[in-house]
Amino acid sequence: MIVINNYNNYKLRENKKNVCESYIIPASMFGKKTRLKGILVCSSNRLKKENGAKSNLMKMLPCSYTKGGEFGQRELLEAISYDDVDKVRRYIKEKNVCPCFVLEGYSPICVASERGNIDVLNMLIEANCDLAQPDFTDHIWFRRPIHIAAAKGHLNYVQALLKVGVDVDCRDGDEKTALHWASTHGHVQIAEYLIRMGASVNIAQMDRFTPLHAATCLGHLDICELLIRYGAKVDMVDRDGWAPIHTSTCYGYIKVVEMLIRVSADINRTTNDNETALHIAASCGHLHIVKLLVSCGIDVEGQTLHGFTAFHLAVYHNRYEVAKYLITENVKLNTANNAGHSPLYTATLRADSKMIKLLVHSGYNVNSESWLRLKNPPFRVSPHEEVMLWLLELVGNPKSLTDICALTIRQQLGRRLDKVNDLNLPTQLKELISFDFLR
Repeated sequence: MIVINNYNNYKLRENKKNVCESYIIPASMFGKKTRLKGILVCSSNRLKKENGAKSNLMKMLPCSYTKGGEFGQRELLEAISYDDVDKVRRYIKEKNVCPCFVLEGYSPICVASERGNIDVLNMLIEANCDLAQPDFTDHIWFRRPIHIAAAKGHLNYVQALLKVGVDVDCRDGDEKTALHWASTHGHVQIAEYLIRMGASVNIAQMDRFTPLHAATCLGHLDICELLIRYGAKVDMVDRDGWAPIHTSTCYGYIKVVEMLIRVSADINRTTNDNETALHIAASCGHLHIVKLLVSCGIDVEGQTLHGFTAFHLAVYHNRYEVAKYLITENVKLNTANNAGHSPLYTATLRADSKMIKLLVHSGYNVNSESWLRLKNPPFRVSPHEEVMLWLLELVGNPKSLTDICALTIRQQLGRRLDKVNDLNLPTQLKELISFDFLR
């Protein structure tokens, strides 16, 4: 899984093997602060390959690639970047500056695509500029003019490019199409126009991310609905086995998740790591989505490839409210992952006294923990710490009648835990049932 963080300098991290390799990506590529999966898609090997192939790509261009710049080239680029149409016309038509060049990575057609000025585009088309020119300032994707314009929201510019024969499904260096870029940035009109002009809605980029995946990562509900209306498959998966239900869950977009469920997305679909959307929601702490998925009947006891249940993941990632909610759903507490670690062991390893107390007062069977019976706590925890002394005291001792009473009533209330105050019970017992004493 690839994620990005830090708004000013996006970093790519290969999560799968817990190995961190970072690459700086210009923040200007996105207009929104977010963590993304698959939007910036390239492994360390791919980056090395692209950078190594850069010089070869330049040699293939039908235009010149210069560093210093010939007469008028730098001035022409500046005029295009400032939408100075008269100056552009003067340099091309009067001073005979050929716009078919690349200067320090910048080309007139790619700079013009950023700006979206139709008059400038028409002059560049008339001068026979290469409309498939890669953007060499973009060392990740090498986007072409139609990709840049689609990402920027320049509908008229996209229309003009298609009218002169640009392939609607042409790909950038990561095999994204213009529809991928329009979907990523939420440009509904451009996305619909591209589809009507024949763009494939289920086309996949290098890591098999579709435009629908891209839209779900940023919560563009209107784009998602548009793509599905035109035939996007809601259960297509990327190379990690992630379907749109997983990506929308990961980033907490509940309206997108609700929409996908309405159109029959498989909520129990698992990724290559055997994660369902519930595992992902629990890990990320998206309580509202956890509640939605549980209400829709998702398997609450399923285990990931590494043996984690959703509840265990909530404990592992310190998602207290998610863990508390799943307890009210009567999930199994005494489970173990493939390493033999239980939720209580995990919480103790983190010295998380609040989570430990939540587990114990929820009916967790501490006597099932061999490490407690042997007085062999996790290596990071001193056996003399207060929480360990408390746990060791519980081993071999029966639960108090108050704890048994609270546990029984809590199991009966289930999701209606907030109704405990309506019961004619002592205040202390109510606080124990609702876990209010842990706040």
